[in-house]
Amino acid sequence: MLKKRLLMVVLVCLGGYSYSNYYFGSTNNSVSNSLTWDMNNVLPDLYNLKVNGVFYTYTPIKNTEDPMKVYVSNLNPNGGYTFRETDDWSGKPGGVAIRKAIGFEYIPRELWGDGSIEVDGSGSITNAQVVYTYRYEEGCSSPLDSPTCDGYADAVLDVIPDTIITNIYNALEDDNVDRDETEVDYKEEEQEQEEVKEENDLERALAINEETLELGNNIAQNQMLKAMNSAIQMNSYYAKSIDGGTYKESVVIDGGRIKDNPRGARMGLVSDALHDKMVDMQYSRGEKND
Repeated sequence: MLKKRLLMVVLVCLGGYSYSNYYFGSTNNSVSNSLTWDMNNVLPDLYNLKVNGVFYTYTPIKNTEDPMKVYVSNLNPNGGYTFRETDDWSGKPGGVAIRKAIGFEYIPRELWGDGSIEVDGSGSITNAQVVYTYRYEEGCSSPLDSPTCDGYADAVLDVIPDTIITNIYNALEDDNVDRDETEVDYKEEEQEQEEVKEENDLERALAINEETLELGNNIAQNQMLKAMNSAIQMNSYYAKSIDGGTYKESVVIDGGRIKDNPRGARMGLVSDALHDKMVDMQYSRGEKND
């Protein structure tokens, strides 16, 4: 507890100290012709880089009745997968592009192994793209560059004069202070710090989704523009008209009018008579039963 108090006082004394800023970026399309890629060639070599999102898109080529699954994944160097997404196209038509954006809670680059897109079943894919978003920090040329740098705590204490450290007031060593009350104050302060941390975690998670969705929207908009351009190129064909004008009616009725069919009229009368007879029979049967 005293150590925490000591570090708080040290940071107050270092009024001119500034924490490192976070920076964000995204990769180019990672997919090669073989649908596999080396993450060492995809992610840049930046300090404390962590991946916070994956966006991918592709178009399946298949018959509707054929079974087909597509796996987009990254191996974990320690075993298994760091990321693996399955798209089941069985019983579904091909030719329609799929787009997905997946967010993460900042996974270190050391856990991102080789990436791949695998097709299981009858069919193939085309126009595949996989893009990673990430966050990184300034480098650690000195332990004081960032609280995340190795040896940061010791380096902060080294720049504080010994007289300040030895004269730091410790309420636990003061006989005039109620120790129980002081411990309660410490617990309340720790609880407040935990609540602040939870709020920061929530804001960070929301930022991940916003960054990933923004990237996905940009790529989706590019795909829509391509589709619109294709439609514009087809308009010249749809706008063509057929020569010849209108097609007039050529059927001519003999005599100029349609005559009534007397045979049909007789059949209609016979049907009416039979219907009336059936109704009379039903009523007669009902009266006998009564």
